[in-house]
Amino acid sequence: MKVEIADVYEPAFDMSTPKCCKNLWYAPRACGKSSALGRILWLYYINFPDYDVAIGVDSLTNAGDGVLSEFQSFLESENLADDWIFSAKSCYMKGARNQIRSYAVQTNKLDNVNATKSKKLIRPVSLFVMDEVQKLHNKGILDNCLSTFLRQMKAGHSKVILAGNPDRAAMWFDDYYKVKSEDDEWTVIKPTYLDIIAWLPDALIHEIEMMRKTDPVSYAQIYLGDLDVAGWEQTFHSFIEREHYIPREELLAAPQKTGDMLHSIVIGIDDAESKDAVAGESVMVQRNGMMKVNEGLYISCKELPVKPALTERCAIVAEYLDYIQAHFNPERAIPIIMVFDCASGMYRQMAVMKRTDRNFMRWRNVLLKPYTTKGEKEEQLDEVNTAFANGILQVVNVDRYSPKYSNAMLVKQIKALRYLDNKKIDPTIPNDCTDALQYAVMTVLANPYRLSFPERRAIYDADNGAEAFLEKLKYGEL
Repeated sequence: MKVEIADVYEPAFDMSTPKCCKNLWYAPRACGKSSALGRILWLYYINFPDYDVAIGVDSLTNAGDGVLSEFQSFLESENLADDWIFSAKSCYMKGARNQIRSYAVQTNKLDNVNATKSKKLIRPVSLFVMDEVQKLHNKGILDNCLSTFLRQMKAGHSKVILAGNPDRAAMWFDDYYKVKSEDDEWTVIKPTYLDIIAWLPDALIHEIEMMRKTDPVSYAQIYLGDLDVAGWEQTFHSFIEREHYIPREELLAAPQKTGDMLHSIVIGIDDAESKDAVAGESVMVQRNGMMKVNEGLYISCKELPVKPALTERCAIVAEYLDYIQAHFNPERAIPIIMVFDCASGMYRQMAVMKRTDRNFMRWRNVLLKPYTTKGEKEEQLDEVNTAFANGILQVVNVDRYSPKYSNAMLVKQIKALRYLDNKKIDPTIPNDCTDALQYAVMTVLANPYRLSFPERRAIYDADNGAEAFLEKLKYGEL
């Protein structure tokens, strides 16, 4: 059977070399990577019937996804699926001895690089394929994985194919690609959507072209795999607008689970008097630890005829609190933590307001807290950036629901904020909203166990590690 592939993948399909060939595909989105992997599985399975084909996955919960599912789609398209038997982790052709099998190459422990050390294979393998390599915790896991499977490659011609989607959150993979590009033992290819544009639907091509015009930074990262153009110097380089700036309609349409229920609300307030702006960001913390940034406050005092006094700015923040309470906590059953920049006088003034305000319902279940851990600001911003990368932090587009409290300024500052050559924040770029976001998110991330998210608490109770032991000892939980 003739298998049609794009020209860029032809070096990887060469089966004439009588030795083990190692391939690295640095493959951004929509480049035909998964389809090509599905086809190469077929070729090696059929041509080497005495050898298995191995697929590496980051977790066995994903064993049936990715390469294996793409292979199944290939069989369906060629009307060959009836001759195959599929299970959760493997598949084989009826009457054949060899099989295609998935293997988990890492555990949930970040420092465990020996997950494949005890793997016992039924037969030697002719091909080892791993997609989404950048999802591995670190390079050490990949090195140990290769050591395990290369020992089992005893066919006259065998091959390793590692494929990864360039990701700013996985810098180790970008460095790995650059090293292998200089290694003569490796064949490195970098396909893009332009190499298979003839096979792409017009609707997708239109969306890609629109991104190229409206968001060239994300276009360079997502579709060209060009991380240098995308810019590592960006502070929030893991923030991708189409993934992390979601419309509220999308949240409302999604089925609600128990873990999606609100656990608490953390509001970060930045009263940067020197920059003449007041900013606030409300982070809705769910029971599963996910964080959604809803309506945000931004007042540019420079645009007002007269700069508001401190008490007037406090009144603006109190009105913002009223809005959050009315829309997200009408029964005052959810605790709210308001975190203030400790360098400003707003925290002290707000504390006075809370004690003397006759509107006691405004402050019911509300805790005021100064943000005192401002040391190493850049490291904390890196943690917020990692929260975006890990998918636990998203910003909600609320423009259709709340024109007064929008997140547009926050997103603008997230995309604009950059580091200087000395890894310090560029002071010429406004960062009021991102500071408020930092105060709120770091309040959650700094000590998540003590906030007692049910799912995290269960993990904490079962954790017998040194850090958890010291934590429990500190708070008298042993």
